[in-house]
Amino acid sequence: MHVTRCGRQPALVFYDVRAAYYQVLRECLTGADLDDRVLLQLFSKLGVPSHAFSELQAQLSRLATLADSGCTPHTVALLEEVFVGTWFRMDQHVPLVATSAGVRPGDPLADVLFAVSFSAYAKAVQEALSAAGLATTLPASAAAPPWGPREPVPLGPASWADDFAAMHAADDHLALLALVREATSLYLTHATANGIQLAFATDKTAAVLPPKACYDPSVARGPTSGELFLPIVDGITGRTHHLPVVQAYKHLGGVVTSGLDFASPQRHEAVFCNGLCDMVSVLLGNSFGFNGPSATTTPGGSVKSEQRLGSAYGIWRLLLMTPTLMQHGLVAPARLYAPQPFCIACLRHFHTLPRAQAHLKSSKKCLLRASHLMPPLTITQVKEAEAEDKLLTRKLKHGNWQLFSAAPPILPVYGPVQPTREELRNFLGDEAPLSLLQDPPADLDLVTWVRREAGFTTVEPVRVKAVSFWHKRIGAACNRV
Repeated sequence: MHVTRCGRQPALVFYDVRAAYYQVLRECLTGADLDDRVLLQLFSKLGVPSHAFSELQAQLSRLATLADSGCTPHTVALLEEVFVGTWFRMDQHVPLVATSAGVRPGDPLADVLFAVSFSAYAKAVQEALSAAGLATTLPASAAAPPWGPREPVPLGPASWADDFAAMHAADDHLALLALVREATSLYLTHATANGIQLAFATDKTAAVLPPKACYDPSVARGPTSGELFLPIVDGITGRTHHLPVVQAYKHLGGVVTSGLDFASPQRHEAVFCNGLCDMVSVLLGNSFGFNGPSATTTPGGSVKSEQRLGSAYGIWRLLLMTPTLMQHGLVAPARLYAPQPFCIACLRHFHTLPRAQAHLKSSKKCLLRASHLMPPLTITQVKEAEAEDKLLTRKLKHGNWQLFSAAPPILPVYGPVQPTREELRNFLGDEAPLSLLQDPPADLDLVTWVRREAGFTTVEPVRVKAVSFWHKRIGAACNRV
């Protein structure tokens, strides 16, 4: 939210480590001599070229994560003994399988040892990102935090066990794509250098980008599946991996989406209830102490009352119009002139019907022109046009987050707008065909009402403050009652 408020583009890259607890090199924890057989198996899994074996082996042999973390030689020696003669056996099978790598999953020490190993990897990546100018930094807080001085803080990856996520931000979507590619390449290269293998898939290692970045032509698309991806190069193996670009990602019970239009219905209900309570408190003359001190007891109260009257007037007008709207089975004039996900007036394509309706609702000029270009839809036609989008919204609310897709950027149209029948008659004059002389049948009362609404706009007064009544304590109001 902070990034979007600053006008920047955010991105989240989720990482998944393949067989994380089973592939940790024990010698890198304890500093013991490396086992060549284990190294060769690991290099084969990672795809390390043969000419890089010696360099990578020398890099791994220098690691002693436990000693670097402050463990005493006695503690390190005890952990070396823990790793001697380890094995496991499958259920209902007699043979034992000896193990020479991993942190013994299932053992109470496994989580601690993996956390120590992963912390060393995260620290190395963070130093590399800072050196390359790719690190994400939190700005200094307004007040001094209790843990230290007030200064910008480098933002490392947020991790949970063997899963972690990196947060990035850039000034525009092109810079964001370049930043994600370079930063992910560093994460991948350092993972290989630490004997860690990343799994790339839509539900494993994937990037959640804003819609403008997702639909940029520079984002590659798979030849068979058509899935979006960014090419990521491993600096050690030289291999190019495909980082999937997704618009929804589920992790630890939560869903992250690339757009801001996938919100719970409770959010919209709360917004409507707050506005309705504001309206009731004004209409009842504050007799129930809803909005704090009245205009007669508070300096500047007349301005506050005027604000609330302006806000309440819009809701009150909607309630007064409801009987008329219900006669036609509609609640918004914009729904009458949106049979397809494009505006018939300005011809811009919005990809989804709700976005086209929102455009007509906000653009009175387009709504007024649309009323001259086509007859209003019937309630049956409106329901048929909205059926697909409503079904998708229902599925999303019931937890089918895989169906979420942010709408692509609006497609502009270059050229003249579609002329109305009246404009054509004036242009053609006596040469106008007979079919053009008579307008198609339509409910004239409904068309007149829509055109009258298109010329009316409610303007909210200037706000003196942004804190509503529901963000205040209610003790003072209760005392007055």
